[in-house]
Amino acid sequence: MKNKDYYIRNISTFIKRELSSLKKLFFESKRFKFVILIAFLLISIQLGKIYIPKISDYYQVKNFDKWQTYENKRYSFSVKYPSSWIAGRESDNQDGTSLYTNKSDVEIKVYASTVMYGIKPPYFNWDTPGSTMDDLTLVDGNPATLISGKMGDKYFIDMVIVRDKIEYHYFAKVSPTFYKENKNTLLKSAKSILTIDPSLNPENSLDSSYYENLIKKDLQVIIKKPDSVDLTGDGKPEMIYVTAGEGCGSCHGQTIRIFDDQKEIFSIPSDDPIFMEHSGSSFAVFQPIRKDNEPLCCPTTFSAKTYIWNGTSFDEQNILNNSDSLYQKI
Repeated sequence: MKNKDYYIRNISTFIKRELSSLKKLFFESKRFKFVILIAFLLISIQLGKIYIPKISDYYQVKNFDKWQTYENKRYSFSVKYPSSWIAGRESDNQDGTSLYTNKSDVEIKVYASTVMYGIKPPYFNWDTPGSTMDDLTLVDGNPATLISGKMGDKYFIDMVIVRDKIEYHYFAKVSPTFYKENKNTLLKSAKSILTIDPSLNPENSLDSSYYENLIKKDLQVIIKKPDSVDLTGDGKPEMIYVTAGEGCGSCHGQTIRIFDDQKEIFSIPSDDPIFMEHSGSSFAVFQPIRKDNEPLCCPTTFSAKTYIWNGTSFDEQNILNNSDSLYQKI
């Protein structure tokens, strides 16, 4: 008769074999894998170690805290760019700069200008065949628009910010290889632009009450927010006003008036003028050319004249060496 140890060993072997079969069946099942995944997620959440990717993670770049910063005082904005990039000097009219001069076939620049609605819209690069337009959010939470595509054999991006009457551009046109290797860096740099209302810049702050009282005494009203720009090259901004007569109705007849300290140095009556400063001590005035078949609101052609500071006053010059230059509306 077989002893008790024999039966115990057989029963033990049977139990181990069955447990092994059940274990294999359970571990290889989809249900088991799902249970393990849920358990892992629950444990991770409890431990606070779960990682949920964010869109911004796709634009992470190395050593961002060591990047350089370009600051533009004229239009009150700044932008960060890699320390390995060699930036150019600021443009003569102080509207921006080139951020990359390492290679001649790479163009990366940042600049700002007065919005020229009806002449050249801020999103003009959208007309490039095959380009796309997408919404972006800057690092400061403000919205921007990204236009991208190809220009010839190169890739380009043009990130546009429009705030008040100012348009800001971060523009890059690079080779496909450069774009592939630096796409995240370009986007990170573009999204780092910080802007403030130019009127909040202490360097641009002027006491405008004197000019406003003078305009009121002349029985005129201010119809556009005044600009403060250095047009004489003395390092101090002048005040530029667009005015119209009191009770002017539709106010198409307007006057551009420029003040330096407490002296009026320029005044010209115009028809719906568009004022735009140029590089150096000059500016341009655009006026619509009225056509019989066009409503007053929507001209398609403009004339333009430039005015250059001669040290004591502004001399009128045509942009071309003939009659007023004509500009077709884009």
